[in-house]
Amino acid sequence: MKNIVFFGHSLLRPAKFTSNDTFNDTFVDMVHKHYNANNYEDIHVPCASEERLLFLLKKYKKPMDIVIISHAHIQSVFCPSWAHDWISARITAEELRHCEKVDTHWRFTPTRYYTGETTHSISYKEVNAALADYREYFHNNDVQLNRYHGALMQIDQYLKYKNIPAIHLIREEYVPSWFKFTHGIVNYDFIRFQHPYHEHCSSYSVSANSITDYGNQLIADSLIGYIDNYKHYALEYKC
Repeated sequence: MKNIVFFGHSLLRPAKFTSNDTFNDTFVDMVHKHYNANNYEDIHVPCASEERLLFLLKKYKKPMDIVIISHAHIQSVFCPSWAHDWISARITAEELRHCEKVDTHWRFTPTRYYTGETTHSISYKEVNAALADYREYFHNNDVQLNRYHGALMQIDQYLKYKNIPAIHLIREEYVPSWFKFTHGIVNYDFIRFQHPYHEHCSSYSVSANSITDYGNQLIADSLIGYIDNYKHYALEYKC
């Protein structure tokens, strides 16, 4: 029995998370079932930022035999008082119209993570106004890159210090040339399966994580191989 913990964004969304019982298993479900992992846990946040992943990882106190992380989009902004982050710190007019037509509150229910206390819901218009202020006064691309790379390095250092086996799923272009992972296994391919033009990209209307059944099976098989042969693939054993 393994304590397998997934941290990340919607790539890690299991079928069990949805209310649609027609969805097939995602790779998260498949890995869980393969190991009959009673202590399996999936912690995913829509549009999760790298800083949120670091925040959640350091707050997690249960045993971890292995951590699988889908690293964030490089423009995703940490919104610590919300249960949702946002890419590029804005909601486009088209997204705003769609969100308000479908649901005005469910994505943005502010949560106090230190206490777990859920506070009032806020509308998309209020969120967009807050993000506009953020862009105006607190954001530029250089600062965003520094924050992303700082969180990325701290995640690597934290896992190494804690000696927690890890599998990193990240886009290669998000890793700066002056940084090298020092711990775990790094995969640059699977994170791309959600890209709209990728052959394994699907729709959220037919898949919980927007990846085809075949794509989910490919990822699951590879992750199981990584876990079973961790010492063969992990960076800390290649020194």
